[in-house]
Amino acid sequence: MKKVIYFSLLFLFLISCKSKKITIGILIYDESDTFMGEYTNNIIEQLPEQVSYTINYSENSQALQNEQLISFLQKGVDLMIVNPVDRLACKSITELCAKNNVSLIFINREPLLSDISFYEDVYYVGSDPKNQGISQAQMIANLFGSPNNLNYDRNADNKIQLLVLKGEQNHQDAESRTRFALEELNKLGYELEVLDIQVCNWRRQEAYTTIKSLYSLYGAELELIIANNDDMALGAIDYFKEIDLFKSSETFEQPIVVVGVDGTKVGVDSVNQGLMYGTILNDSLSQSKAVISLLRKILNLNPEEVFPYAFENNKFIYIAGEKITQN
Repeated sequence: MKKVIYFSLLFLFLISCKSKKITIGILIYDESDTFMGEYTNNIIEQLPEQVSYTINYSENSQALQNEQLISFLQKGVDLMIVNPVDRLACKSITELCAKNNVSLIFINREPLLSDISFYEDVYYVGSDPKNQGISQAQMIANLFGSPNNLNYDRNADNKIQLLVLKGEQNHQDAESRTRFALEELNKLGYELEVLDIQVCNWRRQEAYTTIKSLYSLYGAELELIIANNDDMALGAIDYFKEIDLFKSSETFEQPIVVVGVDGTKVGVDSVNQGLMYGTILNDSLSQSKAVISLLRKILNLNPEEVFPYAFENNKFIYIAGEKITQN
């Protein structure tokens, strides 16, 4: 009889262990960000069946995100995926996770190596913003042609007059995309006149309002808008459509060239409509696959699985993108 009870209890224990869910917390800086919405959905759709999740949006408030993180840690989650509001908060986020022995994956906003190097179980998955900026420049060069005989030279001065719509001040992706796009155009031999650089916080409406204001100043000479993401590029296009400057076309025939980054569905739709000239794929699907592979590795869900990604500095996984144009 004792043996029967023992094996019954052992069976119930094994069933309980097998059915126990692994819990993760997901923190996203803002719910209105189109790219992060796609990225987050891709992660959720690929989560292993033994993993349950809770997601919180931080309303672009680091203070709120800090409170949400503490709440998750108090509940005893096994792993955190964090898209920080402020990359400068990554050190304190890492410290909290280290104190609670909780593994941590940062996404989209890259922490400084010095802010995470002290904790073994913290990583970053994201795009390569340098590559994105260079790719934007190459895409622009393909359209404008020879630096000595420019296409789209509205005022025939053999310079490219341009505006930059920056995502955030001091955001590493925004700074790198902007810097390397302009540097690469200079390396390719183009003479640039940067009319203005405006921060629009990745938001379509802010870009619309900004371009509406700037167009009265620079509209007659403006030839190019470099946007750090698709939403801001679309905000500029919204205004140009409103004043009948842009119309949908089977080919790109607009008087001002607008380029973005992300390759969101709405961004690619705009490219296909001949409104945005092109975008650089910020590959949320490939990045989410890397996050899931890393999660499986950290949680030891399949010990025999070969991890297919290379780390830089043992912490960072970068995913390259590609150019998207009509042709």
